[in-house]
Amino acid sequence: MVVLRRVNRELGEDLAVCAHDPHVSVLTMLPAMVMVGVGAALVMPSVSASVMNSVPRGNTGVGSATNGTFIQLGGAEGVAVVGSLLSTRYQSLMRQAIAPYHVPSAIANAMLGSIGGALGVAGKLGGATGHLISTTARSSFISGADLGLLPAAAVVFAGCLLTAIALPTRPHRPATVDSEPNAVSPAQGPRVEWRLQTAPACSRYR
Repeated sequence: MVVLRRVNRELGEDLAVCAHDPHVSVLTMLPAMVMVGVGAALVMPSVSASVMNSVPRGNTGVGSATNGTFIQLGGAEGVAVVGSLLSTRYQSLMRQAIAPYHVPSAIANAMLGSIGGALGVAGKLGGATGHLISTTARSSFISGADLGLLPAAAVVFAGCLLTAIALPTRPHRPATVDSEPNAVSPAQGPRVEWRLQTAPACSRYR
């Protein structure tokens, strides 16, 4: 879940890159976007069903609330951790690249703020300087994305390993013992027995 949300954000940044580069088409990102959508559609229902099947029927409300809480918590923490690593690496590499030059503070802040700002500055400058800024920003962003997605991949691998070891393949259903020999299952419906009760002959004349 965390990785899917982070990948969606990365796709947004990549679309911003495509918008500033006339030689890159949105069709370049289409396979990745389709893969993320199909993966989320296949994973999320299976995860929710697995969580709900692992709790008793009387605690389905608690299981659903716990599942939603962990999804929101994991998404928030994942975006915070991965985004912080990506931003830190990107800004560090960009500062090293522009340190030898006297760059105005406004332009430097725009370049350090996001890759979209850096590409915007590169597009306005043009020429060899713009090309250098564009190349540096792209490589810095990719390096930050690589660093940020490493812990996300580690969490996903740990979750898969824990699921394979601890999660049962079938939901646990306790066996029921019928207390009556003629008990009927709910699927067969209730059994109706008609008994004719006759009063004693002596009671008719009272």
